[in-house]
Amino acid sequence: MSLSQPLPSTPDSGVTLPESNVESLETTWRRWVPSFSARFGWGLYTVICFVVSLFFTFPVDAVLQRVIVSVTRSTSLHVRYEQGGLNWRGTAVVRDVTIEQQETGLPPLKVTRLVVHPSWLGLLFGRLLPLAFQADVYGGTINGTVEYSQSGVKTTLTVQQLNLALLPVPATGKSTGLKGYLTGTGEVSGDLSQIFSLQGALELNVLDGSLQAGALGRLPVPPLQSVHGNLRANIRDGRLNIADFTLIGDGVEARLQGTLSLNTPLPRSGLDLQLTTKTVGSPPPTLTVLLSLLPVSPNSPGERHATINGSLATPVLR
Repeated sequence: MSLSQPLPSTPDSGVTLPESNVESLETTWRRWVPSFSARFGWGLYTVICFVVSLFFTFPVDAVLQRVIVSVTRSTSLHVRYEQGGLNWRGTAVVRDVTIEQQETGLPPLKVTRLVVHPSWLGLLFGRLLPLAFQADVYGGTINGTVEYSQSGVKTTLTVQQLNLALLPVPATGKSTGLKGYLTGTGEVSGDLSQIFSLQGALELNVLDGSLQAGALGRLPVPPLQSVHGNLRANIRDGRLNIADFTLIGDGVEARLQGTLSLNTPLPRSGLDLQLTTKTVGSPPPTLTVLLSLLPVSPNSPGERHATINGSLATPVLR
């Protein structure tokens, strides 16, 4: 009995396709690629035409009007604008905007240019908020965000270099020579149509300020050449609580603390304020005479103390 010799082992090279099958795959691929390229090109061309057509025919005014109506529906605000548009990123740019609320008695707010950046995620769920905005107003800018909160709508603001000479100050007195620049931050939440629902905090600074002689209600206001100020306040339950309002100008420091009870129209808001003044330099004679009319503080030598009551339109100094 003879054994046959074992066959030599070779490495496993897998399954080899017949040459006819390889040629069939190559032929199919060559036929499919031109068809795919043509379909892709026509599809891309269709998408580009659709986007361009949508960009030039999109009803911008109708959308902006709908957004304004949706945002101001629960408030007494009246918003008008001269020109508006949308860019390719979905950002709305509106020019010459006028915002008015007659119930407050305040002059209309005029915005030169308003840029609104909506949240794409919010828009997917049919919600306008949250959104970010930037307003060019009275020589400066106001940046901020608007979003939903537990107490309503929350607005966060950053004020940069507002020109006080351009602000529409209510006509509560005869002084019209207010100059300087206003910067600061603020945050408020609640329903803008209901004063008692508002709550938040505010901090503002006045730089390079000055004031011409005039009157605030029955209070005489002397001219001030160099004024710097800081305001820290919060709003809650229909009251503006002034934690500290300090003005330093022409050698005098004046500090105001107390409460402003908000009312509509705003000039009717009640005052309960405490005024403290002291000399920190060499004030002009007119200012020195005015300060001498204030009662001397019994507890702090060199300081004078007074109470301001009445309303914002007609303050009374005691």
